[in-house]
Amino acid sequence: MVRGLSAAGAKAAVCGSAAIVIASLVLTLPAAKAYGTYPSPVYQAIGDLQKLVASAPGSVVGAHQRFARALETREIGTTILPSPVMGESTTLAAYWRGGGTGPVWYLSDPARGDLELIDPLSRRVHAHYGWQFPREAFISGVRPDILDLTAIDSPPGWFAETGWHLTPETLNISEQQGRFEGVAQIRRRPDAVLLVLGGENIAASGGKPAHVSATIGDRAIADWDVAPGEHFFKRILLEPGALAGERPFSTLVVSYKGADGRPEKVRLTQLMIASPQSVFHVEHTGWNEVEYSDQMRRRWQWTTARAEMFVNSGGRDLTLRIAGESPLRYFDKPPHVTVRAGNQVLARAEPSSDFELDVKVPASALAASDGMLTIETDESFVPYERTGSQDKRTLGLRLFELAIR
Repeated sequence: MVRGLSAAGAKAAVCGSAAIVIASLVLTLPAAKAYGTYPSPVYQAIGDLQKLVASAPGSVVGAHQRFARALETREIGTTILPSPVMGESTTLAAYWRGGGTGPVWYLSDPARGDLELIDPLSRRVHAHYGWQFPREAFISGVRPDILDLTAIDSPPGWFAETGWHLTPETLNISEQQGRFEGVAQIRRRPDAVLLVLGGENIAASGGKPAHVSATIGDRAIADWDVAPGEHFFKRILLEPGALAGERPFSTLVVSYKGADGRPEKVRLTQLMIASPQSVFHVEHTGWNEVEYSDQMRRRWQWTTARAEMFVNSGGRDLTLRIAGESPLRYFDKPPHVTVRAGNQVLARAEPSSDFELDVKVPASALAASDGMLTIETDESFVPYERTGSQDKRTLGLRLFELAIR
């Protein structure tokens, strides 16, 4: 560029070069100042972690493997759990099974999915960390610079171990290991508990149904058949005393073992265990997997044209919050979006930009719909049909937030 300016004359070269320098400084100085002013996100998180541990004696610390080296360079002042590659959740399970009751602080990678194996009512994101400038434009290479500091109760209400398919990550691990049963530990308690199990048989149509059974300890609690290509969604109420006992956990086993000893083509995609008075939701059908982008620094999830979920309200009126991306990035006109509880319409919208929608959900409407809420859109597409990509999913609304409160 400078050579081209030189061809226009010495004065043009000097002025043009000065303009280039000034423009470069305008772009880079704010980033350089932020880089020099703030510690890297992982060390900022560790600094906060040191204060939290000091104020909560008995805490333990865990981390996804990409943050383990940074933890080793600082004095934390408490036990640090091992971080085996792609097996970090096994050390949490071992801690709780071994009687651990100290609060857990966890440096977690938002792109990972293994913390979904832990009761969502027992964990929360305490803080999120990232650079104060668009790192990808100024720093090359792979760096552990976006993370969450997650607080986990000990022991949690439940935690799953092997054989589950709750996220793409846990699905891959279970199938690579040839698992034929999902194993989870449920914290013992004297009260009633609602167990929610969901999944599907991915075998080709025309085959035999797969048999699925569930036990807690030595007690059989349910069994059913799932036809090829079919989904299942079970809600099982465990009566008071069913989880009573002296040991800290009861073991739930959901088996999908075939007659030949090999796993059936069954995926266990939903699991929730909580008091019937708790507020929670479980996605049922019509949802695509959760995705994450380092560049966007956020998660999202696509619905299909019709996404259904179960909501447990404990008899209370609730609010459903939905936030998503402008549908006009993908469609020529705003879609008609409808939220229903059974046949009762709770809200309608036609979003033409990034949107937020707060929907009042009366307890009476949920009771009439057997706890099911549906989000519908009349605009959807399949990337494979549009562009020839390998993505054959049906995509409706791209949601950045879905919460019940």
